[in-house]
Amino acid sequence: MKTKRAFTMMELIFVIVILGVLAGVAIPRLFVSRDDAAVSRLKTDLSSIRAGIETLRGKNIMSGVATYPSLGQGFENVIGNPIRTDSIWTSVPDNNSTRTTETFSACVAKGVCATFTYTRSNGRISCTDSTGKGACHRLGES
Repeated sequence: MKTKRAFTMMELIFVIVILGVLAGVAIPRLFVSRDDAAVSRLKTDLSSIRAGIETLRGKNIMSGVATYPSLGQGFENVIGNPIRTDSIWTSVPDNNSTRTTETFSACVAKGVCATFTYTRSNGRISCTDSTGKGACHRLGES
């Protein structure tokens, strides 16, 4: 006579509990990794923008004009391929008729945003934590 081998109810419950614990540990790490990726992207974008500003400044000096460039929409004036202004980067409209500053913002995570101000007189980009949740600190801009 053949006996059927099967898992007992206790073995099945034990496996389900272990899978639940593993999922409880892995899922929060997934969201942290996503935020870390956004922070890395913003750091890279800021480095590209700053390098582009200095490159154009050098070109301007060589042509006899010692001014810093404007950034342009999507930063196309300072880098070859414009950065997508999507859910991370947004341009902040201003009513500055002299255009001595340009303002844009970026979010490193949901609700954690920073506002950046580019000053054309000195070529600097300053960071202001617009939500009070440490966005500039996370970007290394504090």
